[in-house]
Amino acid sequence: MATVNLSSIFQTSKNPNSLNNYKYQDFDIMSMESLRNNNIGSKKDKSDLKVSFDINAVNNAVVNILTTRKRQKILDPEFGLRLEDYLFEPVTDFIASRIQEDITFAITNFEPRVKLHYVNVVPFPEDYKYEINIYYNIPSLKQSIRLKGNLENGVVEIL
Repeated sequence: MATVNLSSIFQTSKNPNSLNNYKYQDFDIMSMESLRNNNIGSKKDKSDLKVSFDINAVNNAVVNILTTRKRQKILDPEFGLRLEDYLFEPVTDFIASRIQEDITFAITNFEPRVKLHYVNVVPFPEDYKYEINIYYNIPSLKQSIRLKGNLENGVVEIL
């Protein structure tokens, strides 16, 4: 039976002036993905789960919103997006604006740590894809983030 090592998850600093005093801590999405893909027995890392901190934690949360389909989370079926609904729609400015509204709504409602500045979705009909540009800041950390990705075949890929 596989075991999960949780000892390194909640890291706090003993020195309040230390740079390791983190405001936010979240599970790293990529380590959760490796667990799902049955890489639990890998000896590369000393712990099974990784934790991301501050900017990376918030950024991972935003990416998680973009890459999770509605009803995928059993305990929170409204979390995420229904981008697969646009899979067989024509790639147009109108659909791009609807996708933009969906992303804006989801980030605004599911990630209170960020202040969204803009979401821009650009259609590329010849490639049957959309380019997604998101700019937000994290007021409590005084940091700004730009995310860029593509929406193809109903799946978001963050670049």
